[in-house]
Amino acid sequence: MTILLFYGGLSSEHEISIRSEANIKEVLISLGYSIKEIFITKDGRYLYEGDEVIIIPQKGFFTKENKIEFDVAFPVLHGKNGEDGTIQALFEIVNVPYISEDIITSSIGMNKEIFHDLLYKKVPVIESKKINNYSDIDLSSYVLKPVSGGSSIGVYMMENNSQNEVEKVIKTIKDLDDDVLMQPWIKDAREIEFGVINDIKNEELLILGPVEIIKSGQLLSYDAKYNDPNLKIITKENINISPSTIQKLKQITKEVFNSLNGKVYMRVDYLVTNNEEIFLNEVNTIPGLTKTSHFIVLAKEIGFERLFNILINDALIIHEKKRRNNG
Repeated sequence: MTILLFYGGLSSEHEISIRSEANIKEVLISLGYSIKEIFITKDGRYLYEGDEVIIIPQKGFFTKENKIEFDVAFPVLHGKNGEDGTIQALFEIVNVPYISEDIITSSIGMNKEIFHDLLYKKVPVIESKKINNYSDIDLSSYVLKPVSGGSSIGVYMMENNSQNEVEKVIKTIKDLDDDVLMQPWIKDAREIEFGVINDIKNEELLILGPVEIIKSGQLLSYDAKYNDPNLKIITKENINISPSTIQKLKQITKEVFNSLNGKVYMRVDYLVTNNEEIFLNEVNTIPGLTKTSHFIVLAKEIGFERLFNILINDALIIHEKKRRNNG
């Protein structure tokens, strides 16, 4: 079985993708899979063993000399042009099986405004409002972030800031994304996360976790996620949340996955107050996969061998079903 990994990419999460791919490559090789790699440069070129990749719809990926033969594509791409439905659309056009949610689920999951609008009547979602400038601010303590973004890049905690300060932050965020989202700052909220794996073959939806992320400050920043030596991840064996709240979170996680028409896997993130009030924050349809990433910790609950066996089977089953439906 040969897995073709796609990594790098155009987004601000380029470096995290490289780190995720290195870890996943190591894990897959240890499990006996053969690996091929396509690296996407920051300017959008696709490279295979240093050669430019030629993409032919309904045929596959080629270099000047040969077709790149593989069984399943695995995008290890975070953020724009990876997690937003773009690369998934490419796989559909080329007609190859791939390990990821589909175009629509990916694009909705990436866009926090649409994601929240879809779910706010079904589950307790953190309030969100798209803003354009300082005059749209109606809270004293709030968070500003890109509507479509990840890894906490471009996320700012704001409290009684001046108009000049706010406008500078909005401009900085708009350099990353066209739209800016405002959310209330839920102080001292706990970061609780779950993984979802859909085992299509065995008709079983696996809910992994919870885990709790213990951070140094109020914000789980990009630097804290990937470089803070004091960051701790508390696994479900040691987490201090009531069983009833955990059960409620699991039910919400299933609702989120099903509402997004999830088919493969994702990570679902919550903010939980000290009195265990729940706020759905966001989903990650291609979560970070570095050695210290939260999803990797969650996946240890079932083991990497079972995880990748399920993900690969999902990709092949979904692709075969599409082939039959298309006649």
